[in-house]
Amino acid sequence: MSSRQRQQQQQQTQSEEDEQQQQQNEQEEEEDMRGITKVQALEQCGISSGDIKKLCDAGLFTVEAVAFTPRKTLIAIKGLSEVKADKILAEGGIETGGITEIFGEFRTGKTQLCHTLAVMAQLPTNMGGGEGRVMYIDTEGTFRPERLLATAERFGLNGEEVLDNVAFARAYNSDHQMNLLVQGAAMMAESRFSLLIVDSATSLYRTDYSGRGELSARQMHLAKFMRMLQRLADEFGIAVVLTNQVVAQVDAMAFGPTSKPIGGNIIAHASTTRFVPSANATPATAAAGSDSHSQYKVHDSLRNGIMSVRSTVIAGHPLEAHLANWEETQDRFKLNTARCAYGLHQPLRMQMERHFVSKPNRIPVLKQSNLADDILSGKDSTIDFEDFLGESDPSMYLMDVHGTAERTLGMTSSGPL
Repeated sequence: MSSRQRQQQQQQTQSEEDEQQQQQNEQEEEEDMRGITKVQALEQCGISSGDIKKLCDAGLFTVEAVAFTPRKTLIAIKGLSEVKADKILAEGGIETGGITEIFGEFRTGKTQLCHTLAVMAQLPTNMGGGEGRVMYIDTEGTFRPERLLATAERFGLNGEEVLDNVAFARAYNSDHQMNLLVQGAAMMAESRFSLLIVDSATSLYRTDYSGRGELSARQMHLAKFMRMLQRLADEFGIAVVLTNQVVAQVDAMAFGPTSKPIGGNIIAHASTTRFVPSANATPATAAAGSDSHSQYKVHDSLRNGIMSVRSTVIAGHPLEAHLANWEETQDRFKLNTARCAYGLHQPLRMQMERHFVSKPNRIPVLKQSNLADDILSGKDSTIDFEDFLGESDPSMYLMDVHGTAERTLGMTSSGPL
């Protein structure tokens, strides 16, 4: 074969390869336009090719199909364990084009999570980030730049660049909070943003609108605010994260939640995803945590006792907390039953009566006994621990009558009282 023929053959092969590459690129662009991502893209998130093949065999050919599949269905696929299923579902992050709501009680880590997301959104896309700027609207005065610097150091980013990429604004009332979104839209039109954070979305509404007379106006203003957030998410393709406060649920049942997020159905329907951070750790877990370790990171059994390995390894069942506080749970159930049967005044009356009889006047040397409290609590027909072994509360001690008399009469070396 002459050199000219070889050259023509190479050119033909190169043209075929270019044509195949062009067809592949056109196919990928078409899939991107349709919003479809093949399941093979999970390989970039650490999912092995074998597990991806198992997903395809189960009929899951796109990432969207995997995201819409329940966890128990993924576990039922042969060869996928619970750990693998959790890893596949965890590779999602905060959804773009939607609103993610984080609600919970105070000191549950909502603001800290927002600070972490403000840094992670600036990471490259191959590291799970959004590779864009962040807009942070603070309504409670809890924004701390030093937290961003510490998080940036954790991810190996330049702290000054991280702060420069965060557009921060403090809102002082609900109208100002709405106007900041208009100004933010103008900034998003000039540069690329990947995340919008509002911490929190409802705190100013609780102070600007008070009472049931202004409830309708508050909900209408809040609905416009949520609609503006969704419009920004749709228009610029950003992820929106907002935190929400909670309010006590007065009519909660004994085994139901005692608090609910503010905003009612307005925020509930507008939010694409609702996230509840874990509450504070249990006493057993806290005792086995950082407070029970010495400076050498070893549990100090002499000062803190024997560590409970079970509390640090096995997650407690939700029913365990109710069983640990059985009496409190039963009291709440009785009070709620009385409220439903006789009205709100009945549980208040029961609590007042128990409060009055819980502090009787008696000689200090006598053991703890309160028949009236037992009758009101419904314990008069039962035999409990303190009925035959004394008071179970270690914070209450009986007076040493002999020692008191000796000190009063000056019979001890310390002299009279």
